[in-house]
Amino acid sequence: MTRKTNKPGGTHVSDAAVVVAGRGADLISIGEVSEILAVSKSTAARIATKEPGFPKPYTLNPKTKKYSRLEVLDWLASKKG
Repeated sequence: MTRKTNKPGGTHVSDAAVVVAGRGADLISIGEVSEILAVSKSTAARIATKEPGFPKPYTLNPKTKKYSRLEVLDWLASKKG
């Protein structure tokens, strides 16, 4: 079962294998986000924290944040027009 909280920085998911809004299997790291955006990891991290509308991360544990690949791709498509 998914447990969501309003913690800063994203949604907490109690189990990494849980499907989050039907998209659990597509959770990706900031490194994979940087590959999709064709930027460095530091630039991807800056975009993730400062760009309005960028998908919020899912916090799997205190040190692990993942992003939905589909949400990132949707965000990117919205920027292209």
